[in-house]
Amino acid sequence: MRVKRRHRRKSALRSGYHAAAIRGYDAGFAKGYAAGITEGKLRYAQNFPGTSIIIPTFNQRDRLRQCLQSIAQFTDLPHEVIVIDNASSDGTQEFLREQRTQLVYVRNAENRGFSGAVNRGLKLARGETIVILNDDTIVTERWLDNLLHCLLSDERIGLVGPVTNYISGSQQIDVAYHTNAEMCRFAADFNRTDSSRWRETDRLAGFCLAMTKGTFQRLGYFDEGFELGNCEDDDYGLRARICGLKLMIAGDTFIHHAGSATVKSLGEQFAEAYRHNLDYYSAKWGNVGELLDATLRNGQEGGKIVDFYPTCVFVQGPNRAVYWLENGVRHHLADVFWGEAVRISAVELRMMPEGPPLSWEQAAARLTQLHELANEPFWTTDGALCQTPDGAIWQICGAALRKVTVPLALSAWKLLGRPIKMLDDHTLMSILPQGRPILPPTVLVEPEL
Repeated sequence: MRVKRRHRRKSALRSGYHAAAIRGYDAGFAKGYAAGITEGKLRYAQNFPGTSIIIPTFNQRDRLRQCLQSIAQFTDLPHEVIVIDNASSDGTQEFLREQRTQLVYVRNAENRGFSGAVNRGLKLARGETIVILNDDTIVTERWLDNLLHCLLSDERIGLVGPVTNYISGSQQIDVAYHTNAEMCRFAADFNRTDSSRWRETDRLAGFCLAMTKGTFQRLGYFDEGFELGNCEDDDYGLRARICGLKLMIAGDTFIHHAGSATVKSLGEQFAEAYRHNLDYYSAKWGNVGELLDATLRNGQEGGKIVDFYPTCVFVQGPNRAVYWLENGVRHHLADVFWGEAVRISAVELRMMPEGPPLSWEQAAARLTQLHELANEPFWTTDGALCQTPDGAIWQICGAALRKVTVPLALSAWKLLGRPIKMLDDHTLMSILPQGRPILPPTVLVEPEL
């Protein structure tokens, strides 16, 4: 019996030792794994001196294969390829899985449209420059060299696009080739670097857009209020122009474009989305010519898109953090939030300097003040809304009077329901100078970036 008890004691000791060893191993493994994840994120977040090529795709496996092959053949500069698959059902997923060592591939659970796919690619992009490229394009000799030569020639250039055989607008040129081989020979001769062939434009089509990481950090993400595709490139280009950036056509750069292949495959679904997009664009921008004239003529173009956001509003950023925006400065709300907030991205938040945190009570007191002073004879409180006889709504922001461009901006920033002071034009303009207009925010389905 004594021997058996000793044996049991030894077994228990061994079991205890093994359990402790296992616990130590598990703890060490977890710590090392966490450290590896942290280091990996830090390394991935670092920019590299190359170009991120973002390709949204949907049910275009064969055209996508051609596009990727052309990139591999004709792109000598450092680059990474990021393909975002909008839940294709034609074998694209299987094809891309085989290419994982050559590109970054992400599959969306559903079709999130052009903007949604591009935005997911922008989250992954590490390059100092970025190209957004349609899956139905075939790039050509010196294509990226020439685009970047134009893009980096002037810091005022925001977006650059090439010319092509099939597109709406001034980027289309006449071509005479009939085969892929003939197209490649044509492009090799055409793509001779020549800055005299560059020209500024009012619009760039989104089949191929080049920009710097800095431009993205000034303009933010593509607007996901546009469904499936179309108009979001016009929206992004207009934002660039309002922020004082130029749109350029690199007339010495040709790539082939099959032309709306994804759009045609969607049929009536796309037609409905296109009607929605036209309506949304009109509601978001109103009279574009009038907006540009007023902004550019008065030298009020901003350095970044958040310069056109209102004051005294709540926004919700990553991890549901809520901020009070006041005159371009963000203040984190350090306690429970009881109001409504506009969802924006971390990219937009980083455009704004950070002020001291506020409590909910402090922010709510500012709103109460706006309501209480609504009956003052000369209401010049920061954040106050005013209306002129022509129906235009203005907000007092710091030392300037800023026009709310469209009704959508008023509702999207959750300014409806706040008191509005009725003033005549003369009284209003004699109080404060006119500042930058207030634009609607960019719609994001997944703003936690």
